[in-house]
Amino acid sequence: MTRIDHNGATYFTYGFYEENNIPDDYIQPIYSGINSGFEVILFWERDTAVIYAHYGRFDRSGKHPKLALRIYEGVGNDPLFYKMKKDSTGNYKVLHD
Repeated sequence: MTRIDHNGATYFTYGFYEENNIPDDYIQPIYSGINSGFEVILFWERDTAVIYAHYGRFDRSGKHPKLALRIYEGVGNDPLFYKMKKDSTGNYKVLHD
């Protein structure tokens, strides 16, 4: 999993990034206003990189089989998200912007 910050945009992709060459398969947070942003947890499920989104809007390009996006769309707190966020094993990486 690679996070790319390029020309004011953020992209998540599977694999490596070469400068000025955004891959065809990516997940991109969409910023819709001054107070917009995202909060996600990155983790591996078998050999698939999973982005578990608790907050934010996302656009997807391509369908890389090893890059998954799961969005929590419930109202209020998500117990699974907070359990992963507080986990101390190092299996989960929290990112926000």
